[in-house]
Amino acid sequence: MTVRTTSQYLTLVSLSVAFALFLKWSLISVYRIPSKSMSPTLIPGDFVIVNKAAYGFKFTPVSSPIVATTPEYGDIVLMKLNENSGTYYIKRVIGKAGDIVEIKSGQLIVSGKEFHAKKQDVSSAQNTSLFEVFNEGFEGKNWSILRSQDYSKKNFGPFTVPAGHYFVLGDNRDSSEDSRQWGAIALSLIKGRVSLVGLSVDWQDSEGRGRMKWDRFLSVPK
Repeated sequence: MTVRTTSQYLTLVSLSVAFALFLKWSLISVYRIPSKSMSPTLIPGDFVIVNKAAYGFKFTPVSSPIVATTPEYGDIVLMKLNENSGTYYIKRVIGKAGDIVEIKSGQLIVSGKEFHAKKQDVSSAQNTSLFEVFNEGFEGKNWSILRSQDYSKKNFGPFTVPAGHYFVLGDNRDSSEDSRQWGAIALSLIKGRVSLVGLSVDWQDSEGRGRMKWDRFLSVPK
C-alpha cells in the first residue's frame, strides 16, 4: 500500500489548484447571464461556457496570445471596457476595423451592406405587445434579436470602427448598453467567445425556487 506524506498531499493540492487556475485563465470559464441585454439568445439564469483560447492561447492573463485569431461577424464575445475593470460583458460582434456602422430607421448597415432582418412568426412566445423577435443575419450567419415595435424609428451613426477595434451590440437592441454608448472595443479587451449554454436556471418560478430549463441544457447559442 502506498502511503502519501503530508508534503506529497500539499504538492498534489497545489498542482490541482494551479491546473484549475490555468484552465480558468487560458482555456475555459463559466459566466452567469444577469440581464436581458442579450435576449432572446442568452437570458437571465443562463450559465455560459466561454472559450478563452478562441482568439489566441494565453499561458497567463497578462501574457501575449499565441496562434492568435480574430473575432468574426456574429461572434458572441466576452469583453471588458478596460483592463483594470473587474466587470465583464457579453455582446455580439457587428463591425470590424474600418467598417462604417449605422442604423437608419431601424435598419443595421455595415459599410453599405444591410444586415437582413425578418420578423419571426408572431406565435413566438417572445413576441409581445411591446417587443418582437427578428431573425438577423450577415455573411451566412443568422441569429435572433429583440426589438421594440417602434425600433423602425431608431437611428445611429455613421460610426467608423478604428484599427484594432470591434463594434459590438446586444441582441436586445432597446435594452442594451454597447458600442452605441461605449464606442468600439479594442481587441485586447475581448477575452473569449461564448461557445455553449451549460445550463439555465429560472430563479422566479411559481414556487419561488430555482428550476432547471432543460431545453437550454448544453445548447449552442447562434
